[in-house]
Amino acid sequence: MSIDQYQWDSGTAMAPDSPQDSHQVQQKLLEALAKLQQGQPRQSLERTIDELQKILEQQQSEKDGVVQQLELFKDLSDLLPGFIWTATADGQIDYINKHWYEWSGSTEAESLGEGWFTHVYSEDIESIRSRWQESIDTGAPFECEYRLLRQDGAARWHLVRGIARYDNCGRIIKWFGCSVEVQEQHTTKEELTNRLKELSIVNTETELAKQQTAASELLFRTMCEASPELIWTADKLGNAKYFNAQFLQF
Repeated sequence: MSIDQYQWDSGTAMAPDSPQDSHQVQQKLLEALAKLQQGQPRQSLERTIDELQKILEQQQSEKDGVVQQLELFKDLSDLLPGFIWTATADGQIDYINKHWYEWSGSTEAESLGEGWFTHVYSEDIESIRSRWQESIDTGAPFECEYRLLRQDGAARWHLVRGIARYDNCGRIIKWFGCSVEVQEQHTTKEELTNRLKELSIVNTETELAKQQTAASELLFRTMCEASPELIWTADKLGNAKYFNAQFLQF
């Protein structure tokens, strides 16, 4: 379903022929036919026909305004970064801006409805389906990060957000959303995570080496103190660093 099949009234999406308008037109037509069958004066019939004509002209004027609003919406959505989309109350995607088709390489027929799921990375499909359905059922804002497949097959992280539009009775009539690529943020996060892991490993190895060195030094001193020989150590410049007990007693 294309977005051209929707009207906008104060920001609310409606079907192009709302039940109220259709009922009003039908009522006037029946009224005109009844007057004709009853042989009422022509003036009365013409008045009913004039009223019907005004209703139809008003509807046409409103539809012309709707077309202009739709064109403006599409023009603006094409100027914005990321993917701008709308969906029906039951979650079927019925419009995506041109950036999606350029990025994904898919057609409108392949993307609308649930077709866009074919571009979701396989490991993320179950999770995003579940969270999207939860929002559809509850009306809660939809937000999650998942990977989409670019037309070259590369999986790129995206952040998607969607909000519901309600009618005067509190029923969901439309979903509006956007999706922006956050691959760089994820790459940076992964690099930092890997770096922290590396530093943690180095720190663990350093602490272990310190413990081993301390243990070795303790063993050396114990052996030296127990030895009857005169034992001493010096640094590379020849400065004495250690004398065992036998040396000091000598």
